[in-house]
Amino acid sequence: MTSDDSWVAFLVGTATEAREQLVRAGLVAQRLVLAAAEYGLVGNAFTEPFGTPSVRGTLAGISRAVGFPQTVVVVEEPREKPVRKGSTS
Repeated sequence: MTSDDSWVAFLVGTATEAREQLVRAGLVAQRLVLAAAEYGLVGNAFTEPFGTPSVRGTLAGISRAVGFPQTVVVVEEPREKPVRKGSTS
């Protein structure tokens, strides 16, 4: 990939840390990844950094989001074009 490649990131958050809202945030992340695949793009959800309160606070401050950041979903063009099934190179 070069620096000219296209990508976008979505910050998925919740108003509270209630279980129902955490589940909904997970569903939103999953739907973003699936929608990306539907359009031939690659979607990846990242949740690891959100265990650290300072990271969560920084992300909330950058995006001016109200609430609790839960995950970031990055959608980008695939690095290599997939080979179509049944085709040969």
